[in-house]
Amino acid sequence: MHKDFSNADLLLIVVATIWGVNVAVVKSALTEFNPLTFNSLRFGISALLSWGLLRITGEKLLPRREDLGSLVVLGLLGHAFYQVLFISGTNLTTAANTALLLATIPVWVAALGAITREEVAGPLT
Repeated sequence: MHKDFSNADLLLIVVATIWGVNVAVVKSALTEFNPLTFNSLRFGISALLSWGLLRITGEKLLPRREDLGSLVVLGLLGHAFYQVLFISGTNLTTAANTALLLATIPVWVAALGAITREEVAGPLT
């Protein structure tokens, strides 16, 4: 079966490339910036870009009121806390070590999912 190369395929390659160079770019930037200053710049720029994209597309992405508490907790743990640890840790080690540790995230997620019984670990059927 032959499938044509689509825009989605191209965008996936772009995302993988951005993720791939992220650690090296961060490590390089940390030679010039304090880790928390750099992270603040990243947060600010990403917030402005996200806001701009929403304005351009006209999307209204408002969460349901009952989801706000979960979103705040997930935002703090899954993004803010992670970013502070990522930048601080990258500052203390090499880009290669950081990339290697980040590459183990799927294993940790699978293990945590199995431990909490949120997911079933095992071979695909």
